[in-house]
Amino acid sequence: MTRLAVLYYDLGAKLPATLGTALLRNNLVVRIMSVTMAKTNDPTLRRFIHDQHDTYFSDFADRDVLRDAFVASVSNDVRAFAPSIDVPTLLVAAQKDDITPIEAERRLAGMFPDAELVEIADVGHLIHYETPAEAAGAIRRFLRIPVARGR
Repeated sequence: MTRLAVLYYDLGAKLPATLGTALLRNNLVVRIMSVTMAKTNDPTLRRFIHDQHDTYFSDFADRDVLRDAFVASVSNDVRAFAPSIDVPTLLVAAQKDDITPIEAERRLAGMFPDAELVEIADVGHLIHYETPAEAAGAIRRFLRIPVARGR
């Protein structure tokens, strides 16, 4: 999925401005992305997620900056720095994420000297929409770690 998205943003940036911008703002592409990433079966939540994507996903000022930001977001990650992060670290990951597979998150957790990985089941990349209470709960529990653990 990530490679396909990179090609999409590259094409949007390489086409003539009017055509490239139209492609990047294409409602059908946004909806396909939204449908692919949403894992919930709740029709009300699905409508909300699609509305959020329809409203905000294509609202950008500059297609080149959009492409550069997307490429930066998928080209770099914390792996290079994880071994040197010497504070307790929480990773919240989705078991059905199409963008970052859970196996990659498990490997990443092992790269930190002191990491806790919380896996949220039955959700994909859209944890913030589909399971915000579970994610917030994991963060709250993590922040209440006893002093003996280094806090």
